[in-house]
Amino acid sequence: MGVSPFFRTIFQSHLFLGYLCYIVFMMLYCSVKRWPKLLKFYSYHKRIFLPVQDKGAQDDSSDPLLEEKDVFNFFFKRENRQQATDSVQQVLRKRGYKKTAYCGQVTSEEKIFYEKEKFSIFGSHFVHLAVAVLLLAGIITAWGGRFYDFYILEGETIPLKGTQALLTLEKFAVIPSATKERADEYASRLRINRPGKPIEWQTLKVNSPLRIDGVRLYQQRFNFNIDELRIAIFHENKDQPVTVLTMGINRRVVVPELNIALEVSDFLPDFYFDEKGQPSTRSHILRNPAGHLLIYSPANSSSLNQEQWIFRGGMPHAKSKDASERLIYKMDGVRSRYASGIKYARNPGEFLTYLGLILLVAGSFLSSYKFYRGLIVTIKNDISGITSSVSIRSMKCKNIFSLEKEVDEMVGKLNQMMEGL
Repeated sequence: MGVSPFFRTIFQSHLFLGYLCYIVFMMLYCSVKRWPKLLKFYSYHKRIFLPVQDKGAQDDSSDPLLEEKDVFNFFFKRENRQQATDSVQQVLRKRGYKKTAYCGQVTSEEKIFYEKEKFSIFGSHFVHLAVAVLLLAGIITAWGGRFYDFYILEGETIPLKGTQALLTLEKFAVIPSATKERADEYASRLRINRPGKPIEWQTLKVNSPLRIDGVRLYQQRFNFNIDELRIAIFHENKDQPVTVLTMGINRRVVVPELNIALEVSDFLPDFYFDEKGQPSTRSHILRNPAGHLLIYSPANSSSLNQEQWIFRGGMPHAKSKDASERLIYKMDGVRSRYASGIKYARNPGEFLTYLGLILLVAGSFLSSYKFYRGLIVTIKNDISGITSSVSIRSMKCKNIFSLEKEVDEMVGKLNQMMEGL
């Protein structure tokens, strides 16, 4: 719907952009307001080890991290306490868990908090913030940006809008492809002249934009323009031409002495017949130039009398109705120039666009591939001086299936390492 002219007018209107500004303001406001809660969520482990009387006052029953689940319990001899603790730490570290909080021995009980993928809790916030930044970049670009296409001929100098630079196309080059699978490559050699500064030369290529004073230039396309060409008309078996005409493309020229009119309707720089038998060109280099010549007889006639392809040098001849001898047409003196098609882009919201895309990728990665996990390891003496136990409780995880798989593997490894303790 957005590509139709009607809706494009709506999207570019000040009313729509103003409404978009309101949406962006609300999204940014919500993002800023959410930071304290996210930081509190990020530092949750500090509240796990609060004394019971203080913890109850700060608990939030709606906090998903408060939901815990027993995943491992193991009893061992008291003298093996250090070995059991080291085994737990070794298994958790191999799984990427890091010890982020520790509560010393209180009433024969020791608690250690391990966390993994802690930063992932900001994933959805980054995505939300990225959308707001991208919309803001679009607003800035819609109000302050400028985009258009222009052509510049070889040797032509034009002012680059929005800057003090003068742009001159010194040379345009087409590099024919060695294989048919690839298109021809082409580039513009530009001279940039700024008042009071040294002259600068730059090469603008396809897929390699050029930045000049906050403006980006993109090589888009090109035209092959024929400024003029000369056609000599000979009578058959005569060395001296009847006349030599200076012509252009699609310009009709009258030859009074022969009572005919000529017009070159098309020009091919490198003439050949394609697989369908149609005239075409292999490249845009003047290797085998040919012009499609239209012949009108008498000169004031609007009906086409004859047509033929003429080439540089002698080619098949045609017979005029008003001439008893055959006529030979020779083309020479082709003067051509390339015109480079360039896209002008001034995008003041470009930096914000890149920032928004970076945030979007980072947020999507954190939300889709990284999931916060927390484990509480408790080591305590069950019967003083005789046995001890170690237990592991897991915090609620967004990806419960992955957590259960990881826990099963860790429990199996722990049971194997702590067997006989």
